[in-house]
Amino acid sequence: MTEWKNTFVFQGKELSYNRIKFNNPSERAVEVAIAFDFLANLDSKKRILEVGHVLSHYENTLSDYLGIKSRQIIDKFEKDVGVDNQDLISFLSPEKYDAIVSVSTVEHIGQGAEPSGHYGQSVESRDLEEPLKAIAKIYDLLATDGKALITVPFGKLTDAGWFIQCSQEYLDLLVEKYGIPQAAISISFLKLINIETTSSSPRMVWGESNAVALSSVEYNSPWPCANGIAVIQLSKVSADFHLNLNAEPTPLFYEMLYQEQQELEKSQPEIQTAGELEQSPDFIFLVSTLAAQLHTSEEELEESHAFVQLMQGKIEQLQGVQEQLSQTQEELKRIQTLMQEVQAEKDWLQSKYLAVRQMAHQLQKELEQALARQR
Repeated sequence: MTEWKNTFVFQGKELSYNRIKFNNPSERAVEVAIAFDFLANLDSKKRILEVGHVLSHYENTLSDYLGIKSRQIIDKFEKDVGVDNQDLISFLSPEKYDAIVSVSTVEHIGQGAEPSGHYGQSVESRDLEEPLKAIAKIYDLLATDGKALITVPFGKLTDAGWFIQCSQEYLDLLVEKYGIPQAAISISFLKLINIETTSSSPRMVWGESNAVALSSVEYNSPWPCANGIAVIQLSKVSADFHLNLNAEPTPLFYEMLYQEQQELEKSQPEIQTAGELEQSPDFIFLVSTLAAQLHTSEEELEESHAFVQLMQGKIEQLQGVQEQLSQTQEELKRIQTLMQEVQAEKDWLQSKYLAVRQMAHQLQKELEQALARQR
């Protein structure tokens, strides 16, 4: 049996659940308490910026006492007293801030309109990493040693059209791609464990968790809204930071919303039983077609096999001719060598013949001279 409490634990501190009904029940039950605790414990409260018009709906006279009511608030869409309707990405500030807080807002930046049309605007193209760029922009707006607290839905990386549910892989890009120093960022996690479904103002149970335990959590399942959140805390370690808002999105896989997955599954035709499938005309036609294609393929295979055997015989014949040709070439080389030897012998004999003939001619001449002297 669930033990319902009025408090939850975050980073070792016991905080009270938000009891104001505006946008409650949802992750606001813990986000609002965490955000006010963050603001109440700031070392400096001179220059505070809130991104997204959220906390004003939960404030009371305690805000004046804590010194956090005079903060600057920017929100692109919500119109209210004291709210500057500016887009964070294009927001220019002449000063840096001691603290920035943003509750469930950055996941909507750069995304489409909420299905009811009450929030956001229709866009032709979206930058799925603009929430990350918004976090990097918040880090850039901090003064050195300034602090920021940002909450986002967390679990399976999900493209909901009007917001992005973050995952660990997605948030890792803050350091790996957008250059926020690892030492400047810390992330804590909370998971929705149970919710009272029989009350118009239900009680909730949230518990501390981790990225691995939340990796399969889906938005709106099993309970409404975020079933897991990440609380991102930034601490500006140096003024030396280069903000890059022009980076192309990293190719990550984004899930569909749980409801969209369910609707897609319902829209698929019902699967027939094996018996029904075997008796259906479409199945019989398909089997007949496949059988005919198989028969044709077998005939083509046999023809191909016969052709391969024929080619193999031709290859063996050519190999025999090649062997004979090789033997003939060897014999031809041997005959050429022999002919060269015979020609050399002939040339030697020819030179000997000429020498003997010359010697005979000389002897005949000497004989004629000797006979002439005897007369």
